[in-house]
Amino acid sequence: MPRLVLYGASAALVLSASLAAQSVSGNPQHLPAEAGPCDSLPSDIPHDEALRGVCHYAVTVPLRMPNFTCQQETSRLLRGAHEQTDTITGVVTYEDGRESYQDLKRNGQPVDSIAPLRGAWSAGQFGSNLQSIFDGRNKVEFHFAGEKKIKGRQAWEFTYRIAHQEVPLWQLRVQNEVVAPPYYGKLWIDQRAGLILRLEMEASEIPWSFPIRTAKLEIDYENVLFADGTRFVLPVKSELHSSESNGIFARNIQRFQSCRKFRGTARIVPW
Repeated sequence: MPRLVLYGASAALVLSASLAAQSVSGNPQHLPAEAGPCDSLPSDIPHDEALRGVCHYAVTVPLRMPNFTCQQETSRLLRGAHEQTDTITGVVTYEDGRESYQDLKRNGQPVDSIAPLRGAWSAGQFGSNLQSIFDGRNKVEFHFAGEKKIKGRQAWEFTYRIAHQEVPLWQLRVQNEVVAPPYYGKLWIDQRAGLILRLEMEASEIPWSFPIRTAKLEIDYENVLFADGTRFVLPVKSELHSSESNGIFARNIQRFQSCRKFRGTARIVPW
């Protein structure tokens, strides 16, 4: 289940989600049409075929996502009565639908896990952030918002809103407190290639009793070339902004690079 998790000075908010990568070994408009959620997308808005193509990628990518590792660097800023900054590095591994972290370091010093790290932390950018907005179990409204240049490419801009999560696909978690608020955002699709360029997600109507007041995530994607000549659209940068009810503000910038495929491990147990 996608979650947003942030570890703050006085609270630990978690924002994470699962499978946001896409295979680009073909035209998105010619993917299998079995993906039911895509059939319910609006057909009366400009460039709805591009939106439907990205939806087909999002819902079918679990079958085509390779196993891979990426180097991850996270720059964190925590601003309140005092300002704190640090850098977390490590290796994120995506294997058979699961993410894990190895070789974690904070300011160059090894750490065992992300759990005790104070300040903002997010996980799951290779998760279902993109999938969650196309899941047919929650009603989503899409609108065409115009054209915009993203990273030098002409893109179509769409807005979306999920007014209520019947199924809690996108959660905010602080310690033992969990909420699944409404959320909204934008996505930009490359006009020439039909591929996702950027995704924005922002929580709304967060209960006042919850420690977090705002949470917004932006993810940039690129068509990553692997050593075997295949390409996948993967997250290359994410930026997370959050604020707490006590006035603490956090900014978390993650960069993913040097991504490499590998084969899944197998174990033979003798009789």
